[in-house]
Amino acid sequence: MQTDGWRDSFRGVMPDSVLDGPLLEEHRTLWRRMLASRGGFGDDGHPWLAVDSAGRVIGFSAYGPVRGSSWGHDAEIYALYVETDWHGHGLGRALVQQTAKSLLDQHRRSLLLWALEDNHKARAFYERIGGRVIDREAHNFGGVWLPEVAYEWPNMASLLE
Repeated sequence: MQTDGWRDSFRGVMPDSVLDGPLLEEHRTLWRRMLASRGGFGDDGHPWLAVDSAGRVIGFSAYGPVRGSSWGHDAEIYALYVETDWHGHGLGRALVQQTAKSLLDQHRRSLLLWALEDNHKARAFYERIGGRVIDREAHNFGGVWLPEVAYEWPNMASLLE
């Protein structure tokens, strides 16, 4: 699902050479590792999956401790995706809220999330739910450096209001 999500959401934002490359196997390896142990994405990373009435995964959030930030946050959403057909139904907000609740239960209080700078739809969503841009950096995706922006929620509990 993550591979299809990237190809759907990032077409025109990320080079086709990355999207049409070996993403599927890279994502399979990552998800196998994450689901096989509690530390798949980070030292204590976790996924939340959203499923439809037929049991098909239609969205996910992957999260855990912050990876290499100097900003001082204690939690990060590594990936958030909702199938295009489910946009506008509140699923993204529900996944973020469930993620925040889980992280707060782990005594984490502040949240960081990186988004591709040119992914305007996702960025508008993060801003609607109170995210504030605090940084910009280029990150490597399949050998291609792309600009990303960091969003923060210094008080993650605000996501539950």
